[in-house]
Amino acid sequence: MSGSKTKLDGDAAEGQEGLEDETHEPSYDYEELKSKPQVVNVPDAHLELHYSFGYECQRRSNLAVLEEDVIAFAAGNVLQMLNLKTKEQRYLRTLGGGGIGAFAVHPKRTHFAVGEKGEDPLLAVYTYPDLKLHRLLKGGTEQAYSHLDFSPGEGELLASVGGNPDY
Repeated sequence: MSGSKTKLDGDAAEGQEGLEDETHEPSYDYEELKSKPQVVNVPDAHLELHYSFGYECQRRSNLAVLEEDVIAFAAGNVLQMLNLKTKEQRYLRTLGGGGIGAFAVHPKRTHFAVGEKGEDPLLAVYTYPDLKLHRLLKGGTEQAYSHLDFSPGEGELLASVGGNPDY
């Protein structure tokens, strides 16, 4: 089994950027980058996700705690965040549109990473709770990310495992 590791606060392994780079802080516009619905003859203004009832219970590592009362889980093409007290849901669409292969929450719950599925999938790191796209990592696998994990303790490394064909 092979994978890649990304150092989160400095030099990156495998040619990928780290989370903290004091010399250059990239700026991403999530609204511009997120995937769009694939429909014909319906204006985008009429398409808005109001509520999702999905949960993939057979997916491995598909439930994580973001805060005491907030959980996150993948369902299709979105990462859902559910406040267990208020029942409010927030949604984060994938950037590439191919679905979510894996996600992981930083040990300090300040960031989370989403590994996508599809040809040349992206690995996106977001800040929490503001959901800003912090880093966009490319070239880590060919078709899908099957598992992500931050290193224990300080969470300074992010490890990723690709799926078929490059495991």
